[in-house]
Amino acid sequence: MRNVSRNVSQSTKMATIKDIAREAKVSVSTVSYALNDGPRSVPDEVKQRILDVASRLHYRPNRVARSLITRRSHVLGVVPTRIERDMIIGPYFVSMLNGIVNACEDLHQDVLLLTQLSTMDSKEALYPLLDGRCDGAIFIAPSHDSEGIHYLQEIGFPHVLVIGRDERSTSFDIDNSVGVRLAVDHFAGLGHTKIGMLMGPEELIDGYERNQSFLESMRSHGLTVQEKWMIRASFHPDSGLEAGRVLLSRKERPTAVFCANDEVATGFYKACKEFKVRIPEDISVIGFDNAPTSTMVEPNLTTVKQPIDQMSRHATEALVSLIEGKTETLSRRFITALVERQSTARPMEDK
Repeated sequence: MRNVSRNVSQSTKMATIKDIAREAKVSVSTVSYALNDGPRSVPDEVKQRILDVASRLHYRPNRVARSLITRRSHVLGVVPTRIERDMIIGPYFVSMLNGIVNACEDLHQDVLLLTQLSTMDSKEALYPLLDGRCDGAIFIAPSHDSEGIHYLQEIGFPHVLVIGRDERSTSFDIDNSVGVRLAVDHFAGLGHTKIGMLMGPEELIDGYERNQSFLESMRSHGLTVQEKWMIRASFHPDSGLEAGRVLLSRKERPTAVFCANDEVATGFYKACKEFKVRIPEDISVIGFDNAPTSTMVEPNLTTVKQPIDQMSRHATEALVSLIEGKTETLSRRFITALVERQSTARPMEDK
């Protein structure tokens, strides 16, 4: 039994490049060059012999050891903003993360989700990102004037921002002003003059810009902004529900409501059901994002579409380019479009 145990342990021992070198009758450095495609070339016949031996011995490269040599982990950190619990499982963040993962698969990169860095309110908070596990990071919707982002800029750590903007960081975002204007234009075109908004969180650039763009778009149409119909919310269905209850409790209600994102609109739908308010007969609704939930609610939600797949792919490719030092990447702002569905109609008073 003692001999059997010894044989088993030997057969299951992880093969090393020394084992491959011994079997292939070449030097350890030659094995390293063959397995890593450089830095020195290896004759094709010798390289194939090494690869055959590596396959037969079930060789698995030691990623940690390799990273010490190449200074690369081939892992990209993804840092989502969490201003409210469960936000990272919302449809927007899931879609963004899925796009990043798909791009990483094509680029032969792994993804490490770093959920404890969301506040980035100090340099110390970023230490887990800088311990060598990640070659760079994608920040999703970082807060305004983040000290952490400024620190990464100072030390030259590769990073990109998605739905965020800073002159010294490569960023990929959308033109919120155009998207909101499309929504208000649509309401105005249907004859709505009493328009309210379930607002986004001011600490996020999307929330701030959409709130401001709504005010500007209303003024451009000569429409009065009623403070009583401007209700603060966050990008979450529960917040949309609570804000919707407040709005619908007003003695006078708007005939149309713009929601800062589709998750807020989903919550507003629930509030309308509670108050027996029909969509779009009694009140028209427009959201923002074109999240999967926009076609799951009844009636299907009219919303502003943003190209999440394109943004996530461009951000991932740009980060890899920054890490490899291939080229200076350029920030880009993407165009939005209105997707008309069944949640909007002419105001009842005009029918």
